Amino acid sequence: DLSMPGMDGWAVAREVKSRAPGIRVVLVTGYAATIDAETAAAASVDVIVGKPFDFDAISAAIADGE
Repeated sequence: DLSMPGMDGWAVAREVKSRAPGIRVVLVTGYAATIDAETAAAASVDVIVGKPFDFDAISAAIADGE
């Protein structure tokens, strides 16, 4: 998520991609409606799932990358 203390979601996404460039990063956030694709891509986020979400949204995000 974006509003974690210490290291926010953007920083986590960038760190994950720096360590494993081939991994897909899915950001789950209540701020999804305010994030554009360019901002997400610049932070190494592949998919954004908005809160509240159901497990079908998570399943679709995972399946999309397979």
